[in-house]
Amino acid sequence: MIGMEVFHKVDEVAKVLGVTPSVVKKYYLMFEEQNYKFKRSNQGRLMFSEKDIDLFNKLIELKNEPGMKVYNAVEQLIKENKNDVSNVYQLVSNAMAEITDLKNLIRQQQKIINNQQEKLKIIEDKYGTLTKMVMEQEKRNSQTLVISDQELESSIKEVKEVIGYQLEELEGKLKHSFKKS
Repeated sequence: MIGMEVFHKVDEVAKVLGVTPSVVKKYYLMFEEQNYKFKRSNQGRLMFSEKDIDLFNKLIELKNEPGMKVYNAVEQLIKENKNDVSNVYQLVSNAMAEITDLKNLIRQQQKIINNQQEKLKIIEDKYGTLTKMVMEQEKRNSQTLVISDQELESSIKEVKEVIGYQLEELEGKLKHSFKKS
């Protein structure tokens, strides 16, 4: 599986390194005396990673150099490992600072979004109010037109009646004038 770290038992590490299991035990005990921690199973058995095996290989190379003792080689590797850890801490620290910056940026963007949503709500409310006012005005205009139409019809009816009376009157006068003649 990708990303799955493989761990080895003491016997397997001894075989890879070409040493006896007791030599592997001697090495890991010396590292543990310097507060180096190896992984252990739930049952408490030691489990060595590929990184641990590389560490043992470096130890074997160092101790084989002229004038180098195993203990001194372990101390040197622990110091190098601490430097590696220090670099990792620096990387983690930098990453945490970037995460903090990103969180702040997200907060700022969230404030902007909230502000825009509030403005949008105000605009929507104003639009709703304006729409309601337009509808009410249209209703009033419609009512006014109905009233105006009724008044116009009434006026036309009155005018027709007046014209009708005047026509009757005129007819009567015309008839009367024809009778005289």
